[in-house]
Amino acid sequence: MNKSSRINKFKWAGISPFFHHPIVFNFIPHDLFAKVVVDVGCGKGVYGFLIRATRDTSKAKMIGVDVSDEYLTIAKKNRVYDEYVVASLDKMPFVKSSVDLILAVEVISHLTKKNGEKFLGDLDKICRGRSIIVCPNMMKHSQPEFVKSDSHHSKWGADDFKRFGYRVYGFGARVYPPRALWQVKFYFALQYILTPISYFFPRIAGYLVAVKDFDE
Repeated sequence: MNKSSRINKFKWAGISPFFHHPIVFNFIPHDLFAKVVVDVGCGKGVYGFLIRATRDTSKAKMIGVDVSDEYLTIAKKNRVYDEYVVASLDKMPFVKSSVDLILAVEVISHLTKKNGEKFLGDLDKICRGRSIIVCPNMMKHSQPEFVKSDSHHSKWGADDFKRFGYRVYGFGARVYPPRALWQVKFYFALQYILTPISYFFPRIAGYLVAVKDFDE
């Protein structure tokens, strides 16, 4: 199989590191009974699957939203969500105060800053419970040539989210991933070691978790 054939068969959906999950799930309520949960930019449904596996989703409505019909097809094959919506972030197809939990992991950086701020405004309108946004801290991550559509177009810091009423926490260290394979273990070790500090001091974090409650 030549290189072009392998690329055509490869279903790209980001590279969200697994060290994201314990930090993000710290903010996902355990009781999601009869709640409406929207996973924005869900990709293949990794977070949706983990929510199913670790939370009470009895009678909940799980909705996966992504601009890629191909990714949603994969999530649908694995029966991750109850409903699948093909939509871009600038056209969120939900009515006012209709969603209990919104999860947007590694998506806002794909927008321009102006469109990202509009996206946050749209979340304010449709969310009646909790909104959770995860993104790199003031960094643009590059992607392989064949997935330039997933490139980052904006940088986001703690102050950006605080202006919209979010509480902001951090995890990892603000350093770019290494290119050399032998450096990867040291990179991830640094992410784990510094997280207890960057959690409380998000300015030094590699990633931000912005959380906003609408039902207080």
